[in-house]
Amino acid sequence: ADQIISTYGSIQSWEDDFWEVSGTRGEGWAILAWDPRGKSLVNLWMPGHGVGTPFHCVSLLVNDCFDHAYMNDYGDDRSDYTEAFLKVVDWPEVKRRYDSVLELTRAAEFAL
Repeated sequence: ADQIISTYGSIQSWEDDFWEVSGTRGEGWAILAWDPRGKSLVNLWMPGHGVGTPFHCVSLLVNDCFDHAYMNDYGDDRSDYTEAFLKVVDWPEVKRRYDSVLELTRAAEFAL
């Protein structure tokens, strides 16, 4: 939470940005990622069936925004799906991933 607040100013600002990334584009994935180059968290959009690590970042949280993820339960209302997604995020797991990638980033910097 501290890094999200440091980057976005508040949890609500991050959530608003993630919501916009999740809800206003076509099919793909909305991703909260760690950017080791900029040493910050970023919300990214991975369109279509892009594969691999997006934009040299490490994914920490991924929201599947393809219609197969939400059509059965939410119809074509991706905003309700995104709201439900944000309510069930496993934040301890996101923090564990963040702590792990931060440790690797520091180790890589030390090795250079």
